[in-house]
Amino acid sequence: MGNDSSKHPQHGKEDGTKKSQSSSVIAALKPGPSNSTIQKHLDMAKKSRVLSLKGSNLKNVPDAVLEVAPLIRSLDLSQNRLQSLRKFFGEFEMLKQLHLNDNALISLPDELGNLKKLEVLNLNGNQLTSLPDTLVGCMALHHLNLSNNQFSEFPNVVCLLPRADIVDISHNSIRELPDDVRFLNLSF
Repeated sequence: MGNDSSKHPQHGKEDGTKKSQSSSVIAALKPGPSNSTIQKHLDMAKKSRVLSLKGSNLKNVPDAVLEVAPLIRSLDLSQNRLQSLRKFFGEFEMLKQLHLNDNALISLPDELGNLKKLEVLNLNGNQLTSLPDTLVGCMALHHLNLSNNQFSEFPNVVCLLPRADIVDISHNSIRELPDDVRFLNLSF
């Protein structure tokens, strides 16, 4: 009886919504990393071959990343605000892992197909509706996460990836799978 929340059940929901909205506004206002911070990450990546700019509030991938592209084996740009990728992504010829989850990507560049050594591609939590046909060039790709995107049709290019054995397409609007999906060597 003395519990205010029982008298006003909507009050808690409004506070939660306001908190969520204010968190989004704060994230949008938060500046990205400084040039010196990015340079520190790049210097470390030259030695470790791993570059992580995860959660850096990036809207674009900085040009400076190109200087380490031929060296990097693992690139983590997850939890940023990227809507598109630059064409220079094709320059990451040694890349084995690419984490782009939890961004706002609506498309991928054709140059992604140049990543012949790419084994893991994490794209979950974006706004993708299709994949470039050039992705078939990623001959080593075996783990592909496409969950929580906007796919309404299964991307047929996935059926052409010879080593794909883990493909996550959950939480999309795909209603049917193409016949060619039977050629994938998937484990359940």
